[in-house]
Amino acid sequence: GDNLLVLINDILDFSKIEAGKIEFEKVDFNVKKLIQNIQGALLEKAKDKEILLKVLIDDELPEMVIGDPVRLGQILTNLASNAVKFTDTGKVTIYATLASQTEGSINVAFEVKDTGIGIPKDKQASIFDSFTQASSDTTRKYGGTGLGLAISKRLVELQGSTIKLDSEPGKGSTF
Repeated sequence: GDNLLVLINDILDFSKIEAGKIEFEKVDFNVKKLIQNIQGALLEKAKDKEILLKVLIDDELPEMVIGDPVRLGQILTNLASNAVKFTDTGKVTIYATLASQTEGSINVAFEVKDTGIGIPKDKQASIFDSFTQASSDTTRKYGGTGLGLAISKRLVELQGSTIKLDSEPGKGSTF
């Protein structure tokens, strides 16, 4: 039931994005608490796999920021959930750092880094495509729809930012 709900929500979000019907909030929220909540939601799955799930937040990052906490949470949850899913040993770390600050504006850099299976260079661009995973073996072994990264990429781009990937098979990935 939970997997079906995730699938339906992903398809609905993807459809909204493609139709240009997505709207972003601009509200005050506690970015540190948001990241800690994501960690809390994934902690049991990480413990079951006997991997560490760490959060490292820059001390200079303000506690309160303005943005869309729901969409940011969706992006970070997609990335962190994938990291846990594709990591069998080692750790997953969620980083938040103050990238830049001007009067009235801050930019935060988020990173999700894992010691998981990694992604071959020739597959890295395609994993951001809709309904795509690195290989059919990946789909069979780990499940998923191949929509999480496509949705995350579009949400990031619609907010004027970018998502990057650094990965090496057998060594892990950083988004």
